[in-house]
Amino acid sequence: MAGFFTETHLDHPEPEKPPHIAYTGQVQSVSFSTLGTFEKCPYATYLSKVTGIPGMSGPAADRGSKLHEMLEDYVLGTRDEVHWSKMKAGDHYAPIIEKFREGYLTGTVMPELKLAFTKDMIVTDWDKKDAWLRGAIDVTEYLTADKSEAILYDYKSGQDSMAAKHRSQLMLYAMMMFLAYPELQKIKCAAIYLDIKKDLFFTDFTRSDLDILWTRYKWRLQQVTDCQDFQPNPNGFTCKWCQHKKPQPDLGQDKRACEFAHGGT
Repeated sequence: MAGFFTETHLDHPEPEKPPHIAYTGQVQSVSFSTLGTFEKCPYATYLSKVTGIPGMSGPAADRGSKLHEMLEDYVLGTRDEVHWSKMKAGDHYAPIIEKFREGYLTGTVMPELKLAFTKDMIVTDWDKKDAWLRGAIDVTEYLTADKSEAILYDYKSGQDSMAAKHRSQLMLYAMMMFLAYPELQKIKCAAIYLDIKKDLFFTDFTRSDLDILWTRYKWRLQQVTDCQDFQPNPNGFTCKWCQHKKPQPDLGQDKRACEFAHGGT
């Protein structure tokens, strides 16, 4: 029996005008980050995506963003050096970052590749209203001249205690790459832990895995954009890092946005 993508995507890869689907829920688009927040606490997603209250960014998140930006700029050639001392792993990953920089010059490496799809899983532009699923891949490295094989890398700061989650994120990115680039047949994925000196752990996928990958994510992604009732899930774990558990004076808040938050003031 033919799979979903054999029937609906590969047979019709580029419709002239992908339809904008009116989703049944209040959230119009999803990313891996949004999915993770929703699965921990739907109400946190409601505050950010429906009411439009921006979440506060903590020191760890700010540091991670700055490291990502520094490495991306270096690979692109818009900065001349990397401050390895800002990473706990030091220059442990210098050889691979240098390879990315050289690969960008030769066209085999793409930093910060942004992908977006409609709800029919057809490629669309990142900023279009019909974009239902979005994902940004830190580094894509092609291994063959015909671009049939590639490696996807994702920079991670901090510890690797969430390694299973990070592999799940890369799994989603692999699915998105297979859809966006029909010539791709094999993909390897690895997270680069900038604060840990360790060998890279690669996960392998082939195009034949596409339907299996979609099965893993379809319901999870759809429940975000179909949701009507964003129930809070307050507890010590979900609220610990929530961006809405404390007041944000910069936004004029004199009390926290989430009335259900566990702990905090």
